[in-house]
This record gives sequence, structure tokens and C-alpha cells, in this order.
Amino acid sequence: MLATKYKNDVRTRQRVNEALDAAGLSYDGDLNVRHACEVLLNDVGLDKIKEKVTNPLTGLKVAGYVGCQTVRPFAATDSGGKYDTYDQPEFLDNFVKACGAEAVAYDPKTSCCGGSVSVYSPDKTLHLIKKIVQAAVDAKADVIATSCPLCQQNVEMYQYAINKKFGTNFDIPVVFYSQLMAVAFGMDGSKDAGLDST
Repeated sequence: MLATKYKNDVRTRQRVNEALDAAGLSYDGDLNVRHACEVLLNDVGLDKIKEKVTNPLTGLKVAGYVGCQTVRPFAATDSGGKYDTYDQPEFLDNFVKACGAEAVAYDPKTSCCGGSVSVYSPDKTLHLIKKIVQAAVDAKADVIATSCPLCQQNVEMYQYAINKKFGTNFDIPVVFYSQLMAVAFGMDGSKDAGLDST
């Protein structure tokens, strides 16, 4: 990808470093950008996460919504840390279970919510978000947890518009996996995890 092009293309390297030089910087191409979930899984590990749990989320049913970009294009690749697959990722369910909650079966876990199209043209994506929320409700989930900020925004923010358009009555919270971890680790749900921020 870009890092490979940078390393293999002298001209690209030269142009990038000329631009960076204006700020007294340079780049040698050795940076390995990693996803936070991959770091948690491969460097920290599920056992360490479980050890940190002082307030198990027992009884909480969580629909793990990975979204369409979190594991693409680097899942199951060396540069991506081989931390999961793109078609049936399990890392989010594993984080949920490590926190003591129940990961419900959730088919649309890698479905697209419409991404940035939802921001400027939600009418074109409400049907996509409805499918994601409906599956969580059908699975009797108490909450949807995601690792993608745009997914979190879309799936939570547009429930009212979906209810208005489709006559549904959705009102399910959508949080980040890290917020669940914070509560499971004994941190304050409001002050530390921001669960009451809207």
C-alpha cells in the first residue's frame, strides 16, 4: 500500500521528505501503523484484559458491530498483525466476553452503515443502519458495541430518523468497546467512560 510505495519509489520518498523538511522533519518509511484492537489482542492479550476486570459485566447482552472498515484491508495479513479475518471477525466478541458480558449472535457485524454518506445524505443509508439495529434488537441485545467512531455515530444518531421513516421504535445504546472495558475495569461509567455523553 502507501508504505510499500514509499519504500519502493525513490521519487515519492524524495517528494515527501522535501515537504516534511519545511517543518524540520523527515520520514524513513519504517513506521508501522497498527489498529488499537490489533494491539490489544496481539500485544496485551485477552488473558491480561480478563485480569483487569474488577466489575464483570455479567448479564449484559452485547451485539458486537465491527463495521466494514475496521478489519479491511489488513485483516489476516502480516502487516495487519493477522489479528482476525475480514468476513467473520471474533475480536470484538472476545473483548465483550473478556469483560464478563454476553456476546449475542449478530450476523451484520461487518455490514456497512453507510459511512460518511450517512453524514451528508442519511436518506440513502437509513435502510443499511436499520438492518444493523434490527438485528441487535432481534438478538435481544442491551447494547451495540463498536470499534469504529463513524459506525458509532451513525448507528446511534440515526435511530430517531429510522423510527420516523420505518415506524420502528429503536432506542438501543451504541458504545465503543473501550467504554465497556472501562466499566469492567472498575472505572466510573460517567466520568471515565463517558457513557452519559450525548
